[in-house]
Amino acid sequence: MKEIIASNHGLTAICGVLGLWITGLRTTLGSANTGSESPAKVNAAAAAAVTSKSNGVSVASASSSASSAPDQVRSIVEGIVSRFATEQFSVEKGDSILDLSKAEAAFLENMIENKRWRRLLIDLSATYKDSALLTYCLKEISKRGHHREIAKRINQSDYFGVFNAMLTSELEFLGKVGLGETGADESPDTLDSVISNVIRTCTSTSYTYVYSRELLHGLTAGASQKWAEVEEKDSAEALALARAIRRWTRLNEELEAAMVLPESSIASGSSASAIVRKRRLDVAMMTSDLHQRQRQRIAPASKDEMPTVPERNTVRDNLDTAVEKLIRKYAMGLVLDNETAEALLRASYGNDKLLIGDILNAHPVALTALMDYLFRPGRLRVRSLELRHRCAKLMALASLAVRKALAKSYGEDDAAIEDNVDEFTKVVLRGSQLCEQIETMVSFTVVDDANFKEGGSVGRELSSLCIKNPVVAQGALIWSTERASGVEFVDSAAYPTLAPGILGLARIISIHHPLSRPSVQKIAFQFLKHSPPELSFKKVEALKEQALRLLLWLCTEGDAVRVFSAITSAGLDSALLRYFMSVVLQAMQPAYSFPLIRSMGALLSSKRCVDALRSPHFDASSKGLLAKLLVDFRETCSAKGGLTSSATANDKLLVANLTSLYS
Repeated sequence: MKEIIASNHGLTAICGVLGLWITGLRTTLGSANTGSESPAKVNAAAAAAVTSKSNGVSVASASSSASSAPDQVRSIVEGIVSRFATEQFSVEKGDSILDLSKAEAAFLENMIENKRWRRLLIDLSATYKDSALLTYCLKEISKRGHHREIAKRINQSDYFGVFNAMLTSELEFLGKVGLGETGADESPDTLDSVISNVIRTCTSTSYTYVYSRELLHGLTAGASQKWAEVEEKDSAEALALARAIRRWTRLNEELEAAMVLPESSIASGSSASAIVRKRRLDVAMMTSDLHQRQRQRIAPASKDEMPTVPERNTVRDNLDTAVEKLIRKYAMGLVLDNETAEALLRASYGNDKLLIGDILNAHPVALTALMDYLFRPGRLRVRSLELRHRCAKLMALASLAVRKALAKSYGEDDAAIEDNVDEFTKVVLRGSQLCEQIETMVSFTVVDDANFKEGGSVGRELSSLCIKNPVVAQGALIWSTERASGVEFVDSAAYPTLAPGILGLARIISIHHPLSRPSVQKIAFQFLKHSPPELSFKKVEALKEQALRLLLWLCTEGDAVRVFSAITSAGLDSALLRYFMSVVLQAMQPAYSFPLIRSMGALLSSKRCVDALRSPHFDASSKGLLAKLLVDFRETCSAKGGLTSSATANDKLLVANLTSLYS
């Protein structure tokens, strides 16, 4: 026994046996419910895999249990070591490692290079912020480009060097993503994760927020100057710069929204207390252009001169102040008053009607406030018809300002756009009134028809307005989202008759307004989570199947990767998963992209999906389509697919595991 333990192969074998015992125990406990293989078969196949691994030979497993056994063993052992290190670590013991020679401390470099051990080092650094060793490890991990691993697990504001490196790297990534220069592993989920982590980290403290905003301002200003220089010379470079500028500008706007809005403050991990929210709001507003522009000074040409005050624009200054007041009221949960609304509209009575629209568009938080005051059910909704009319007019001015800017960029005549303010205002106001009216109804009917005749139903009129007017469409989605998320609505008697109408309206909006599809997807998943206590199981399943058909529609329109990724974590029951997958398998046809293979593979690899699709309740024809799909995936990752240069080792392993799972 001593001789066995003394060798590396012996240690590996012993660890493998211990891990196999635990794996076998888990399999025994779960075999009754999952119908998995017996522990004896699992142990035999896994033992062969571990033995082959210890001898330096890579052997392909014959079953999914065997292929996962080495990973399970490794995870178990690393979990034990990680837990032991977390319990026993101290700053003094850790920092003493820095006094070791380079050869003695070589294990530290190996840990930094390994993803699993990096996770342990990052987690420890979050607990022991004063450790010199962990600070060194965190900086080394950052230098090697693993910024996203750090951003997912800790708040980097305590390590400014690490934070700056992460921000620089991710801003560069966002600038390149529009050009298709991202790596093969990038997907829409990766982009969403990057943006979410950047926003969370940048808004965690005041100084990280101010620094991030200033950096983004500098980037956009420099890129805009470069764009003006190359606009006529190189159209490709100008287009690339324009895309990067739009992404950076949008990120800047989302940072402001995350700092201002109460729900964003809570989501970012900040305290929800009023004083903390007030402080975050003050920081956001004091550093905003609305506040700073009025206090700017012209830099002197020489040291002997004094800074001069630029010529003031009283109308613009008053509008900036009014927009700032609007944002502050909304962020603090206060209802809009007539004084603020009148101050915002004062400029629209003069020659430059759309000036307030340009200012509102530069601060989307203000637009969010106006839309919520008009459409969102609850205490913030404006009740006064006069005040609601003013909010609708402000939204009309903002929308027409965008139209005028687009017309100007395309060289079209924009003189008549300002004449449509009153008509546009009536449409937005009518849309908000219809949403409020439906709340008191038992049901409503929607149709995919932009033409509406006088005397038609409320649902038909709202459908027509949503098709023709994007502001009303967005407002209807805000109303639908709020209604679907309310417990009172799910428990109400009108739920079984109103829910089909809301889902139908969301589908119509997604058809005519593609940019609204993420919001439509969110509504569909909200209905999938509903379990009305008073409805029969059959009726509930019918409503959930309608929500799944809405998701299937989104898949056919190019959102399959995002939908599959969301389905993976949605926790659907087996019957709904079988329904969804049977339709998906009938609709999917080659050729397949690697982001689609990865998202679909993650869904097919999930335990719920495996149990549902390997069940005898999943019909034979669908199983045949699934087998054909996996063959197509395998060919895509092979030389026959013509995309073999883009296939990573993980892609090929994923397809191999799927084939093993469903063979």
